[in-house]
Amino acid sequence: MCPEDYASAYKRFATFLSTFTREPTCMPLQLIACGPNGNNLDWTRRFFKKAGQFGNDCQLHGFAAHYYARDWSKPITTGTATEFSVDQWYELLHLGTFVEKLIVDQRSCLDEFDPQRKIGLILDEWGTWHPPTPGKPLNHLWQQNTLRDALLAAMTLDTFNRQADKVVMANIAQVVNVLQAMVLTDGDRMIRTPTYHVFDLYQSHQGGTSLRVEIASREVKFAAGEQLLSMPTLSGSASVKNGELALSIVNNHASLPAEVEMDLRGRRISQATISTLAHEDLAGHNTFDSPDTLTPSHVAFSMPAGKWVATMPPASITVLRGKI
Repeated sequence: MCPEDYASAYKRFATFLSTFTREPTCMPLQLIACGPNGNNLDWTRRFFKKAGQFGNDCQLHGFAAHYYARDWSKPITTGTATEFSVDQWYELLHLGTFVEKLIVDQRSCLDEFDPQRKIGLILDEWGTWHPPTPGKPLNHLWQQNTLRDALLAAMTLDTFNRQADKVVMANIAQVVNVLQAMVLTDGDRMIRTPTYHVFDLYQSHQGGTSLRVEIASREVKFAAGEQLLSMPTLSGSASVKNGELALSIVNNHASLPAEVEMDLRGRRISQATISTLAHEDLAGHNTFDSPDTLTPSHVAFSMPAGKWVATMPPASITVLRGKI
């Protein structure tokens, strides 16, 4: 649908549900409108101009944008799920970083129509979308899940954490066997993907309070077709919950470790652990015959107060946890 037609259909649907949910036996509903595929501000503005003002019932509680790390205007250029060059490694991760611009731009656009932020911005589809896997039904969208997918998942979750004031809900759409799934099955067999392990490690952030974190790192250059592009080698986020700090850092450099100096502003961390997900093969992944090729390592350590230095392996995700 064009945004105007969809706005009319949504208002009709929401009006019916709004009336329906006033019945004493009904639970209140949170009504969510579909937003654009990607950072299409024109689509968003046209939808809200047509939808007009929602009354005191607030028949629009959420607006859901989708973002997959690909350019929908042309064929996929980032290789397949398991076969890609080093440049394609960076190209995909670079595409993933644009989810942050989407969040900032779409929330700013929503603020034009909803300055009190009664309508929450939602990212309810995101991740990687590779070319069809040979031998698998096209409409099933099955794809293998590698270390590259895991890094993109971690970078995206860090983005959501950094932009916690703008995103009210974010969830990966496919859990089992479809696109960037956390679990792959074959009959009665099941494996956990690298993306699963990212979600497992990032539980430390869930329910916490996002902290402002500033990360400075060198840029890595790469070729995307005829373009020469660059991106920072490090990204991450931090949060605190029940007196415990969680700090996640992604080193997206394909071959070089990163010596990272961290400044905790004089705080001391005790009972600390560092969990790391990394592999020497950029396309490393778990299979039904080798289900634990990629699993995180966990190391306990003592952290000094103030500044300290740690080395992050290349192509890695590191999560530090400890009591402040």
